[in-house]
Amino acid sequence: MKQRSRACELCQKLKAKCEASSTGKCDRCKRAGVECVPAAPRFQRDRIAELEAQVEELTSRRLRDTPTDESLIPFIDARIHHDEQRRVLTAYTAHNAVVWPFLSVADTDLDHLRETSSLLLLALLAFPGDTLLPAHVQEELVLKAMSIFGEEIIAKGNRSLEMVKALLTAAFWFRQARQVPHGHCYQLTQLAVDMAIDIGIAGPQLVRTPPAYFSETENPTSLDARKTWIACFLAAASNSLCIRRPTIVTWTPYLEECIQCLDKTDDCLAHMARIMKICNQIAGKLGLCDLTVYNSVEDARDQMATLRGLVLAWHAQLPAALASRPVFSFWREIAGLLIHEVVLHTQTNKALFAGPYVPGKIGVKDFAAPAKLSTEVVFTLQSLLKACHGLHNSLGQISTTDQVALSANMQKLEDVALVLDTIDPFLASYTTTVLQSSRWLRTWLNDYDAITRRIQNINSLNINSLNINSLNTSRSLHETPIQQPNLTIFKMHLSTLLPISLLSGLALAQGDLAGLLQSQDDLSTLLELVGLVDGLAETLASSSNITIFAPTNTAFDNVPIEIPEGEAIAYKNDTIAIGALLANHVFKGLYPAEVVTDLPTFAQTLLDSSYVNYRQPFSNFTGGQYNGLVKNGADVCVLSGEETISTVTEADIKLGDGIIIHKIDTVLSFGAPFQLFTARAKLLAMNAAVEAAQLGLAFGETEADSPAVNISDFTIFVPNDAAFEAIGSVLQDADQETLQAVLSHHMIENNVIFSTALGNVTVPSAQGIDLTFTVLPDGTAWVNGAKILLPNVILFNGVAHIIDSVLNLEVFDRNTLTPSAPAADRVAFPNASPVSKLPFSSVSFGNDLATYTTPALLSTMAAVATPTPEGEATSGAPETVPTAGAAGRGAVGALAVGAVAGVFAVML
Repeated sequence: MKQRSRACELCQKLKAKCEASSTGKCDRCKRAGVECVPAAPRFQRDRIAELEAQVEELTSRRLRDTPTDESLIPFIDARIHHDEQRRVLTAYTAHNAVVWPFLSVADTDLDHLRETSSLLLLALLAFPGDTLLPAHVQEELVLKAMSIFGEEIIAKGNRSLEMVKALLTAAFWFRQARQVPHGHCYQLTQLAVDMAIDIGIAGPQLVRTPPAYFSETENPTSLDARKTWIACFLAAASNSLCIRRPTIVTWTPYLEECIQCLDKTDDCLAHMARIMKICNQIAGKLGLCDLTVYNSVEDARDQMATLRGLVLAWHAQLPAALASRPVFSFWREIAGLLIHEVVLHTQTNKALFAGPYVPGKIGVKDFAAPAKLSTEVVFTLQSLLKACHGLHNSLGQISTTDQVALSANMQKLEDVALVLDTIDPFLASYTTTVLQSSRWLRTWLNDYDAITRRIQNINSLNINSLNINSLNTSRSLHETPIQQPNLTIFKMHLSTLLPISLLSGLALAQGDLAGLLQSQDDLSTLLELVGLVDGLAETLASSSNITIFAPTNTAFDNVPIEIPEGEAIAYKNDTIAIGALLANHVFKGLYPAEVVTDLPTFAQTLLDSSYVNYRQPFSNFTGGQYNGLVKNGADVCVLSGEETISTVTEADIKLGDGIIIHKIDTVLSFGAPFQLFTARAKLLAMNAAVEAAQLGLAFGETEADSPAVNISDFTIFVPNDAAFEAIGSVLQDADQETLQAVLSHHMIENNVIFSTALGNVTVPSAQGIDLTFTVLPDGTAWVNGAKILLPNVILFNGVAHIIDSVLNLEVFDRNTLTPSAPAADRVAFPNASPVSKLPFSSVSFGNDLATYTTPALLSTMAAVATPTPEGEATSGAPETVPTAGAAGRGAVGALAVGAVAGVFAVML
């Protein structure tokens, strides 16, 4: 045997040594019984070309969205003209995208879709309802889309971002073919979620399946991919609430990150995700998707109150442009419906709240029949009914009359009822009984049509024929938004307004509000002040979803005349001060008394930076001044600047569906600028450190000649004097650059963080190093290793939290913190100082006896020098003066707060 010069084919494939035997065959071929043929020569360049061809094929297969792109476009064009396709996409953008805005602009551009995303184009043409395509064409498109889903996903295992979008489009706007059975929207949602996870757009918390390990999409953290994953969450959560199963997509840090990214580009979708998160919380807290748990109204009372507060806080924080959209009112009512659904639950009927919703599914014994109608049961049932009405009202604003098609659908109901009369003459079926209502519903519909036509005829009249030119209106009436349902109601209130001479120079659209204030004897001062501020009445009249905290006459009388507001109220001579003061009493959002709990809600008012002028040179919070709403026993209280506590004396005076008025016993205060706050709170070490550091920050001052950089919307952590004493001379001996770095580490710019938002998160400070927030099981809250002693001190344009130690310039490990007590039911601050121990308004500062912060005084108190130790003792009792914070401001200072001893000792 001798070695061959070239191996045979078999040995070459096995990469084994080939040795010929005496018979001419190698031993391996002889044993295998195959012909031993020397392998043909192969050159290295041929092997390289072969490998390159394989790589190119794999790459093209991975990047290709779907293998049906080439065949889909001819299929679509054969059934729908090019211009008709463009019209359908335009209709989708105008109507459907408002409800589920998860597709980008490019995803609804016809040319882009035809070139890169034909499957998504097919889904957009097939499923949304406002396409106005012939029924047989749209049904053919639906069947084609479902066939492609099955073939590409199940048979071939293809995955792509485009396919996820197509699945979501089909799920959100699902359309069932009439004659041919096929998959349903719940399956499509499940497929979309699983595929989104497999292609890597669900974030690091959800791991891809092994077969999809190499299927990650290109740029999985792009804005488009993030929007698609949020849409998956919305679809999954909606399905969960519909079929009453636990959701397949839980809230993760990556979802929160995606929403924060969308806040800057698509806040509409972000706020939808937030309310859906709350809906998931409602389902979890009340056990809506857990059929083994039953909660009575009494058992769930506290949870329902807390959840109502979450919903109202979400709606109150909506930007004005979004709050007026019916789709967000729709979601608010959905949440209200879920919260109060508990009143209809029994031990055995929870499964019936899952779809499908057909009458025959409900038996007589399944109706809730509580043995005792308690006050809580009655209130919950009324709230549920109100949510149902609000839900349909919002849906009516979203849908057009052509989409609802009441007359056509009523006729269909009548036709079905006639058939059922023949099939079930004795009304044995509950469905037959229900459909008999179509007879009297027709009578109602005829009356409704007559009323709406009459309203339309009235509204078409020329409003100038009302002959109101003799009134000195600030703008013509047809330019003023009218919130009443029709012009007839407006005329009725117009006749009431004519005798009110104080408002003759304002827009008459205020109508209802002025009439209501006029009917309340103890609000006559407020009525007069509103009339003095040009434009305020118009703003209130054209607003909806607002809550007005109305100081009584006594509350206004208690404002000291020595301060600008007191002088303006008494002599009616400073409309700038009055305008800012009143704007601070108008909260954005509806806050009925029952939603206020012992967990405070911080809401914004109409007092924003538009009130900045030469007399008030400080910018306010973006979007409006913050104030807090909190429960004190049975009382509803408002926390405002200077730690002022105002108590609601009469609650829930409603003006239509969009305005709630609460009477309060104390006028709300503005927050102080930061350095004025530290001076009054006796945080003298922090005040001195800020002066010595020369940070170059104005903390809200907007005067043109100010050399400092203005910041607003900030959160600042203020060590108390004991904290500075604990580090001795470390900061005193530090250079200015080090001092600036340390103080900057105590600030967070462009982020207002109240204690209710605290959790185990990290937020970068102005210095650039992360601050680590920790809430321990004992209820204490920490920032790095510093304990928060007193949270939520509302400044004029930021919020301050008092802490017990100075923060180090290093990243903190929260695992070094250990709780000192068992877990509490909720986040609390048991060691917080009560409000009565922080005497803002009743403590004078140095030789300056101005102890009440007002817009006019702020300009003269912008830079407050720290008093020397010789000039003021810090260990003794504070010097008090009889000012607004003492008797004049109605229980604000240290003495007056004693009347509500212990109130807000735990301030969240």
